[in-house]
Amino acid sequence: MVQARDRFLSTGTYAPIREVAARLAACAVSEQATVLDVGCGTGYYLARVLDRLPGARGLGLDTSVRAL
Repeated sequence: MVQARDRFLSTGTYAPIREVAARLAACAVSEQATVLDVGCGTGYYLARVLDRLPGARGLGLDTSVRAL
């Protein structure tokens, strides 16, 4: 399931949503923030937010051990 999700996400279908979410998050917090992603799955969205906030820390939580 996780591999299938990674393959799907690599197609770029959700890239526009990822970019908007990352832009909004980057505008809302400081460069030194800790960003929490609840239900992060593989960290697809959190990774992009952290790309925009290089001084920030990310914390991803998910109930799926395999996704984490």
